[in-house]
Amino acid sequence: MKLSNDLEELIRHQIIDTHTAERIQQYYALQNEKQPNRMVLLFGILGAVLTGLGILLMIAHNWEHLSKFLKTATALGLLLTGQIICLYVLLKKRDSRVWNEAASAFLCLALASCVSLIAQIYHLSGPFDEYIFYWCLFTIPLVYLFSSSATAVICLFGCTLYMMENSLGRIDVAYKLLIYLLLLTLLMPHYIKSWKAPDHALLPVLHWSIPLSLLFTPALIAKDYGDLTFVSYFSLLSLFVMIGSLPALKGQGLLKNGFLMLGLGGIVLLLWILSFDGFWNSLLRNADKLMNGLGHAEFLYALALTALALLFYFLRKNALPWNAWSGFQLGFVLFIFIFFIGTQSSVATLLINVFGFILGAAVTREGLVKHQIGTLNFGLILLAGLIICRFFDSELSYVLRGMLFVAIGIGLFIVNYRMLKKETRHEH
Repeated sequence: MKLSNDLEELIRHQIIDTHTAERIQQYYALQNEKQPNRMVLLFGILGAVLTGLGILLMIAHNWEHLSKFLKTATALGLLLTGQIICLYVLLKKRDSRVWNEAASAFLCLALASCVSLIAQIYHLSGPFDEYIFYWCLFTIPLVYLFSSSATAVICLFGCTLYMMENSLGRIDVAYKLLIYLLLLTLLMPHYIKSWKAPDHALLPVLHWSIPLSLLFTPALIAKDYGDLTFVSYFSLLSLFVMIGSLPALKGQGLLKNGFLMLGLGGIVLLLWILSFDGFWNSLLRNADKLMNGLGHAEFLYALALTALALLFYFLRKNALPWNAWSGFQLGFVLFIFIFFIGTQSSVATLLINVFGFILGAAVTREGLVKHQIGTLNFGLILLAGLIICRFFDSELSYVLRGMLFVAIGIGLFIVNYRMLKKETRHEH
């Protein structure tokens, strides 16, 4: 309606003619058809998923009363229905994103259901992770055939489930991690292609799903040399921050930037955990054992993530401006230095606390200088968390700890109040 009113006003003032106005309306109508409302897209996918689940529940209710033939026909019929819908989309609705996303998601789930039902009907047993693996392999082509981000997210969930499922230690975790990374690599071309369409409704879901899935990898591979897991996490989270700081991703808003939010939040959480001396005392005790693990999976994965983070930084350093946030991008280098000091001396506990304090102070200062309340609060939260952590490993009385908590809370309130007051003054 607003476009029509604007065009009428332009025609009335003789800025454009009627023919040009009609062409503009046709252009925007075509764009709206190709790029449907995000709510329509999301509810279309949700409708397809709920329809499939509803059918399965109705089948499950009467499953025991069906003959083997009817059970088989039902399982195959569900898959055939998904294939017919997808064929219709390919022939008639190829340009509709809603139809492509919903149809491919339905077929993806129908395939998983069909294989599972057939195995149950004919008592075909096998490892659950193999079932997930082959389902992911058959699902990946659907991602590209329909350019479906919904199917990519479902497949990513399957890949993560495959990586984490390892009944009775049947397969070496390093081997499973390698297969998971290969499956993830097969999904990357679709993700990279989706970056060229920033208006894609499901692109933020991919921005969150991929880093969330990768966060499980260091913990999965931790076994005999778990201390190296912290090196892996610091490198991985720093890599997340660097990816999330790229202009193409950072410009989409903080809530849509899963890489940046998970990277920053994860590093802050690690700094709080490592500010206690428990980890560093354990590292000092196990230093000799740790040297024997240099050829094991934990070390190799930490080395690979560190090398990847360094490579990414040097390739994209022109797109990563040097500021207070650079400590989060390159913090993994300093942490590795502190980590190796920790294998020889307990001074590492002090160094990690100093590192966290400097990082928090730099971010807080940037927030004050640039009058950014979000940046200011992030730095203050990091500093306050470090101070609170020190309360738990000190011998202060509960009364004194309570008074310090109150002081921190009042300090946060005062700083935010003064910042808001300055912003209000600048606006007037």
